Amino acid sequence: MDADLLNTLHRLSADAEEELVARLSRLVQVPSPNPPGEYEPIADAVREMLRDLGYQVEFVDAPEAEVRQAGLRAPRRNVIGGLGGTGDPARTIILNAHIDTVPVVSPERWTYPPFSGAVADGRVWGRGAVDSKARMVSYAMAPILLRRAGVSPAGTVLCAFTCDEETGGDLGAGYLVRSGRLRGDAAVVEGYNSPIIRAAAGLLRTDIHIEGKAAHASRPDLGVNAIEPLGTLIPPLLALRDELTERRSEIAGMGHTTLSLGVVSGGVKVNVVPDRCTLSIDCRVIPEVDPQQVVGRIRAIAAAAEARHPGIHVHVAVVRTAAPTRLAEDHPVVQGLARACRQVLGRPVPIEGETGGTDARWFNAGGIPAANYGPGRMESGNYHGVDEHVEIADLVEATDVLAVFLAEFVSGGADGAAPAER
Repeated sequence: MDADLLNTLHRLSADAEEELVARLSRLVQVPSPNPPGEYEPIADAVREMLRDLGYQVEFVDAPEAEVRQAGLRAPRRNVIGGLGGTGDPARTIILNAHIDTVPVVSPERWTYPPFSGAVADGRVWGRGAVDSKARMVSYAMAPILLRRAGVSPAGTVLCAFTCDEETGGDLGAGYLVRSGRLRGDAAVVEGYNSPIIRAAAGLLRTDIHIEGKAAHASRPDLGVNAIEPLGTLIPPLLALRDELTERRSEIAGMGHTTLSLGVVSGGVKVNVVPDRCTLSIDCRVIPEVDPQQVVGRIRAIAAAAEARHPGIHVHVAVVRTAAPTRLAEDHPVVQGLARACRQVLGRPVPIEGETGGTDARWFNAGGIPAANYGPGRMESGNYHGVDEHVEIADLVEATDVLAVFLAEFVSGGADGAAPAER
């Protein structure tokens, strides 16, 4: 990139710090926890921000029939803001972050009220400050910095701020991509200042349902306790977890397949022998491991437990799956972000994978190559926890990097239509 333009964008990013912080603080002040996913207030606030910046904005709600089928309340609302280019080639880049947050945990333990959007100690504080409202502000502002620098990208920038990511994204980014309402040559999805994420593990969630026979607790011999088989199930599941750690991914930063025993639910009353118990398991599966083999191992463990407990029935249900995704390290989206980081920071940023999942999977599955980058760091921010926050310096830095990336990528400096590696 031309040194003068690079310096101009760097200055404009620094000058925009107060604006970035004010816009983020405003969004944090609008609660959007999911569940329940009541999106009208946050969608209105996001539309107001985008319109103020000059975007053409529309709401796209998931169809009510799909919402009802999922057992949810409408509307599941998505906000799309567009800045159109006029040049050739007319590429479209999608910048995707989510408008929902996880619910607040222990509000009495927060240093600042969870929806205050407080600005202190070089940070913006509150639920969603980093995940993912900082990303929305950075994505919305980066193209505007180009305009302020006098640059008009040839292509189109779409800010797609979507619902329900915290519960899987089916009616957010998932709906927009599979319905064709959102199309583009490439996407940048919520991520970190460092590393750039090019790959994500797959998701496998299973429930082990245990069925017994209810009876009065004073006569347990007349019932079959559905909780007791957990003592048989858990040790081999932990052994499987340890075995899965031995196979490490070839992708830096991704590590190994994980297996977490997440929820145990069973029983209705202390003086009733429980006839139902469920153990819920979360696995994040690296690309080198077949998720069906993991399911097979869990089913075998369940069958062995059933055989050891007369009168018990054990059933394994696959609740949710999502395939792992990855782009080649030399993909233009990945390299474009890496080049922008080097230009802004004067040093390389690692390119890695992660075991967590984002809406990038919907784009990659739909043929829109997506990588993860944005304000925030893996090791800080208290994602999903008490005192969530984002460093203001990280917010400014990511916006600077994204403006440089867009100046080259959307204007046709790289081949944005290259296919994703599967």
